Amino acid sequence: MKDAEDGMAELGILGPAVLVHGVYERLTGMATTNEKLVEPDAAGEPDERTLGQRRADIALDLLLTGAPAGHDTDDGLLAAIVPQVSITVPVTTLIGAEGADTPPAELDGRAPIDPDTARRLAGAASGWDRVLTDPITGAMLAVDRYRPTAAMRRHLKARDQRCRFPGCGMPARNSDLDHTLDAALGGATEEDNLEDLCRRHHILKHHTPWHVEQHSGGLLEWTSPLGRTYIDRPPPQNTITFTDGSGINPASGPDAGSGRAVAADRGAHPPGGLPKSARPPDPWAALPADLLAPF
Repeated sequence: MKDAEDGMAELGILGPAVLVHGVYERLTGMATTNEKLVEPDAAGEPDERTLGQRRADIALDLLLTGAPAGHDTDDGLLAAIVPQVSITVPVTTLIGAEGADTPPAELDGRAPIDPDTARRLAGAASGWDRVLTDPITGAMLAVDRYRPTAAMRRHLKARDQRCRFPGCGMPARNSDLDHTLDAALGGATEEDNLEDLCRRHHILKHHTPWHVEQHSGGLLEWTSPLGRTYIDRPPPQNTITFTDGSGINPASGPDAGSGRAVAADRGAHPPGGLPKSARPPDPWAALPADLLAPF
């Protein structure tokens, strides 16, 4: 395989003559039949591809979507393999800016591709990675994605347990994952910038004067339209903890003492707990006292 000009590439096959000629004749027959079957598009424009162009398009379709009948397993292991490519598209190119200075899209590590192909691929992609670069040097600064990963979702559902608007009890499994600082305003797709909100409070956050900031440890500081501040902490986990004096005690979560089964890594620390010098810092200690006052 070798790259060519104008976003094209060439793929060659060397094999037994009888097979290669058979492949060529079959592709030619498919292309000829296709030319008779294809009708003008919705705008009335005829399909003006040449026989060679049709032959190439059909060959690519077969290679990308076909199953190797003589080599595959009974359960279709080879046919299930999906091709993947990565492209990088400058945002100005993606939104349709045209001009001599508009940078091209690139097939990563290979060659430039035309903007229309890049937009079609971007529109069909399940998610995009946002690459942030230095405006002067062009050096990459960070990479993130608008859609949280599966690992992030599991972590946040376990942390939040419910909608994080003060007083709301909608389970996290029925809530939306929301960027505390909007992604459109530069908010990163990170665990310390995401929280679970039910649909009602998700809409309230974006379309009313309510405002929210997220602090360390998942603590949310909500400010009402009247300027009053409310603090929402992640619910305590229903687990067991180690204490300095009496070994293990049930946590003070909503299900403590209910007889519900709990689990913990009993071999991680001795019954006396961690020494004070080795304990993680308290995430609430850095917040002002007035923010921690009960509301």
